[in-house]
Order: sequence, then C-alpha cells, then structure tokens
Amino acid sequence: MQFPDEFTLVVSDSDKMKVKIDCPVGRRQYSKRLGAIKPVFGNITVNKGMNKFTLRVQEKVNSQWQIYCLVHNIEKLRKSLHQGENLVFPLEKRLKDKNK
Repeated sequence: MQFPDEFTLVVSDSDKMKVKIDCPVGRRQYSKRLGAIKPVFGNITVNKGMNKFTLRVQEKVNSQWQIYCLVHNIEKLRKSLHQGENLVFPLEKRLKDKNK
C-alpha cells in the first residue's frame, strides 16, 4: 500500500542533527570532534602560515591542502617518536611486552 506524497513527513538535515546532538551520546561525540579538529586547522593556518591557497584550479588546491595535511601528520609522527612513543609499530611493541 502506498500513501500519497502529501502525507510523508519531510525532516531536514539540521533537524536530524539537532536530535543527534541532544542525546547524551551525541553530545559526547560532538564535543570530542570539536576538540580534535580545531588544533589541526589552527596549526596549519597559524604555524604554517596558510591563510589562503596560492593555486587556482580545484585539483591543484586539493593537492596543496593534502601537502599541508601531510606535513602536519609527519610532524606529529616525528614528535611522537622523539618523545619515545611508538605510533608506527604499536603491535610489535605489544608483542615484545607480552613475550617478556
């Protein structure tokens, strides 16, 4: 059985997002997202000086953005390895600890 289109309920995307954020689990997840995203953009814009793209074609802009993100991730890896953390091979470290 089918109903005419006038009886279907149309819910906007912003209303769906409000429902997700209003529940306790959604609030927790959204607060983590905000804390995780802002430092990356802050580092790229302030520390790297990327206030605007220097290229004009969409493909080139995407490549430039990926290069900035790559540099950011390499710096994170270098910092973590310099501090003695092993993010590259955590499984090997756990296996060594197990065998001791």
